[in-house]
Amino acid sequence: MEPLLRPGEMILMDRGAANVPVDGIYVIRFDGHLMVKRIQREPGNVLTCSSVNPAYRPITMDPGDGRDLAVIGRVVWHGRNL
Repeated sequence: MEPLLRPGEMILMDRGAANVPVDGIYVIRFDGHLMVKRIQREPGNVLTCSSVNPAYRPITMDPGDGRDLAVIGRVVWHGRNL
């Protein structure tokens, strides 16, 4: 998610927002890996997961398709060391 989030920065997330009630930045588990992605809810319960970093293409996922996908929570704050 560079340049928005950099390696080693701390984040605070709201685990109560795991059902993606609004578009935003979320922590997800996908295929066994934790990731931070911008998620947009599309019609039909489809999620579009994208990165601020243009090196990564957006991924469209349907949470009901049986893939290993879990939304852990919404990122509400981040901080960095000086």
